[in-house]
Amino acid sequence: MTTRIIMLLDASSSMGGKREQTISARNEVILEQKNAKLVGEETPPKFSYYTFSTILSLSIGFDSIKDVDVDILHYEPGGCTALLDAIGDILKKHEHERDVILFINTDGEENTSRKYSTETIKKNLINYQTNNGWIVHYLGANVDSWSISNSLGIREYNQSTETIPLHAGNTRATSDNLTSYRNLHISRSQSAPSSINECVDIEDIKIEARDNTPEAHDNTPEAHDNTPEAHDNTPEEIQNHSLFIDDGRYFQSSEFATPLPLMIPTLNIGPSDVSVLNEDGTFMPLLSITRSSTMSSSYEQTEPN
Repeated sequence: MTTRIIMLLDASSSMGGKREQTISARNEVILEQKNAKLVGEETPPKFSYYTFSTILSLSIGFDSIKDVDVDILHYEPGGCTALLDAIGDILKKHEHERDVILFINTDGEENTSRKYSTETIKKNLINYQTNNGWIVHYLGANVDSWSISNSLGIREYNQSTETIPLHAGNTRATSDNLTSYRNLHISRSQSAPSSINECVDIEDIKIEARDNTPEAHDNTPEAHDNTPEAHDNTPEEIQNHSLFIDDGRYFQSSEFATPLPLMIPTLNIGPSDVSVLNEDGTFMPLLSITRSSTMSSSYEQTEPN
């Protein structure tokens, strides 16, 4: 699993007189993260850079933080503070990603967002942090960082002691926070179930499942023979279903009349047992799972969205 660090810098007009200090502190934090060597981190984090004012800038991204060229990270303050819209747009752009560290820096309160409300952003941030492994950190200046982070559902925050969020006096603390978040993602990846931490192609998984078609479920009293002889689970009564990854998030069976999403976290793969809780609340008992020899090892979805 590869972490992504997203740095979001306030570039509203109030930051105009603090441009050089902000760039210098930003570069120092990035340099420390580029040079950080963490035990157990097989792949350095990806890195995405955004600025925001009235609108969110285009992303400047790197596949590895070690490749970041700070000279191309533009920073030209001007405009208002549409913080909610900036966060909302970033969540949308990265909605299919897990294990993201979103680092927000701002020197003022929200004052001009049009697309997203506080309630919507709070709901989405709580969801991403709870279910997608995101860590969100708010660093504020000239505002009550605790109050704002709490109103947005952000779990990590710091209060700047200067009139700018990121400055020479807090670069080390900021970098230390990022390092601790990277270490947290490492520990999560090491404890994740290896059986579903894989990339699967169509036909790579064959699951033997009981027949769950409506025709198979005769609920008349006559149909419920509970004698031991009636419960014959021989292979002849089992139907094969080929499952495939849909969008990197769900297993779907191509043989159901209506494709039924099977949430990965409820696929409990044990040494001899597999069980699936269908999205509609019905239980689908599975008897065995067979994996082909062509499976790769890059699949990273291990928890629900």
